[in-house]
Amino acid sequence: TDIPSTDDDLSGNILSGAAGELIDKMLAAIEMSRENVSIIPLVFWRTPGGRTPSREELDLVRPFVDKMIEMLKPKVIITLGTLTTTEIGQANLTNTHGNEIQTDNGCVIVPLFHPNYLILKPSAKRHVWTALQNVQKILKNQ
Repeated sequence: TDIPSTDDDLSGNILSGAAGELIDKMLAAIEMSRENVSIIPLVFWRTPGGRTPSREELDLVRPFVDKMIEMLKPKVIITLGTLTTTEIGQANLTNTHGNEIQTDNGCVIVPLFHPNYLILKPSAKRHVWTALQNVQKILKNQ
């Protein structure tokens, strides 16, 4: 995910509220849960007014995000939303949604629409379902 929401600030948990409920359903659909995944925000704090993080803010936290990825050694990274897909996947979400992006370290990145987008545009959920099935297939084949 990109930045914590107001709900996240209030609860102290990343991806909480309606977006959290939806991500839990998405994970359950592929036989996963928060207990067996790691959710790392692109920026660890809510920016003033929930604005898009500045380049300076992104550059400040990137070493920490990279180190967490290095330590976790994930088989698959699911990026949620445009900013995260651009920053982590070096890709355009519209062009790569649900497709595999191979990385130099053997990890696969699969960009997905952010749960908040799916709440606003429920018709996009069918595209996410197909992408999640792809993620499940990747995990079972590794």
